[in-house]
Amino acid sequence: MKYRNNLPQLTGHDMTTQGGTWTWLQYVGGFELKHFCGFDLLNDPKGVVAIRDYHRKIIEAVIPYKFGILLEGIHYRASRDWG
Repeated sequence: MKYRNNLPQLTGHDMTTQGGTWTWLQYVGGFELKHFCGFDLLNDPKGVVAIRDYHRKIIEAVIPYKFGILLEGIHYRASRDWG
């Protein structure tokens, strides 16, 4: 596919990624994540704000260094098997 040859992480620029999102939300943010499912936080206005703030902090941390960033989604365990 054409777009696979033009991925940001293939440009030679420094990149970072996030990690530990659900661990942070659970242990630092104080949210109870049943089966470590972050998507359930979309039902909680405070959860939505916490997810947004978490991503914002990561983005703000990499901007001064002109890094690219790969963010993960909230779909972890959002499947029929875990539903």
